Amino acid sequence: SNTRKSFWRSFSRKAEERIPFMQGASIRKVDSVSKSAGRTGLSWGFAVNRYESWAELTISLSGDKQRSHDVFDILYGHKDEIEAKYTGPLLWDKKDSRKMCNVKSMPREDHGMEDQERWNELQDRLIDKMYRLERSLSPYFQSI
Repeated sequence: SNTRKSFWRSFSRKAEERIPFMQGASIRKVDSVSKSAGRTGLSWGFAVNRYESWAELTISLSGDKQRSHDVFDILYGHKDEIEAKYTGPLLWDKKDSRKMCNVKSMPREDHGMEDQERWNELQDRLIDKMYRLERSLSPYFQSI
C-alpha cells in the first residue's frame, strides 16, 4: 500500500543518516526491513505492523537449527552484559521448533503504521533502539 511505502521511504532516509550500517536495507515483507549484520546468518531488522513495532537481530544460519541455536546460546551467555550496554531488557526468543532465533528490543512500541501522526516519534525511537542493539550485540560477533 502507499501508506507502507511512504512509511518505509521516510524511515529509510532517517535510518541511513543515523545508523549507517543499515544503508541498503531491503524490505523483506510489507511490514519489515532487514540488512546483513556482516556475519553469515545474522541480520539486523525492523518490524512494523499496524499496531506494534520493534528492532531485532535475527539468527538463521544455513543447515540444521542447532547451528542457529548455538549462536543464540553464545550471545545469551552474555545476556547481562548485553542488556546493561543496551540499557534495558531484551526479548531473547528461541524455540525448539524453529531454526530462526531473535533478540528483540523491548518494550515493543505500542503503535505502528496505523498511527501516522506518530510516525516521526516511532521512527526516532526504533532507530535509537537499533543503534543500542547493534552497539550491545556486535562486540560478541567475533566469538561466533
